[in-house]
Amino acid sequence: MDSVPTRTSATVTLWRPTGPEELELIRRSGWLAWPPRLPDQPIFYPVLNEDYAVRIARDWNVKASGVGHVTRFKVRLAFLAEFEVQQVGGQTILEYWIPAEQLDELNANIVGTIDVVRSFRKSDGADGGPVEFQADTTNYPPKEMDVLKTLLAKHRAKPFPKSVETGLDYGKVDAVPIDADIFGWATRFERGEFLSELEQMRFEEAAMELAESIAAFPLTARSYFESLLEIANHAIKRSR
Repeated sequence: MDSVPTRTSATVTLWRPTGPEELELIRRSGWLAWPPRLPDQPIFYPVLNEDYAVRIARDWNVKASGVGHVTRFKVRLAFLAEFEVQQVGGQTILEYWIPAEQLDELNANIVGTIDVVRSFRKSDGADGGPVEFQADTTNYPPKEMDVLKTLLAKHRAKPFPKSVETGLDYGKVDAVPIDADIFGWATRFERGEFLSELEQMRFEEAAMELAESIAAFPLTARSYFESLLEIANHAIKRSR
């Protein structure tokens, strides 16, 4: 079980203890987003190690809701860099405090899916204490097409970055055409349309060139084009 935050050069792995109602809302998102906070929940608290999340899910969520789940997800390090790690107890009791109004931004910076890694419920014994069980994993991980549909919807809702100049090449790509091409091909595939062999080849070449060009974009625009690349990767994986 992890006791320290897991980092790569691009992401931080986080955990969150989750009750059944919140988990259902995550499922409806395609396992890609956390639901909006309630009025009495001004802060979103992801934690930095699994052991801490297990303790909360097992000892608090089970008492409150009868069931507690431990979820795991990855967030881009560039987004988390503006937040301080909060130590709220012992050395491993570490959290990020994300204001509710920035939850949409956090969701936009999730890489991959939100996964359930452990689940607990009240036992049937006399003491009614928590016991671990295997949650229904029918939709874990989500179907790739459902993921693609949700990724496309999220990207469609984002404004084109103001820091990107139209007509200017960034690395190997021109920002506006690469956005239109990849989004267009992925949308056609999501709708069940057939891509010709030439279109498929151009789609894969565009994704490769975008991947090689991400670092050339302004920092404020990179998450937009990283999400575009994620769309391309999901569509290409399904179309092969």
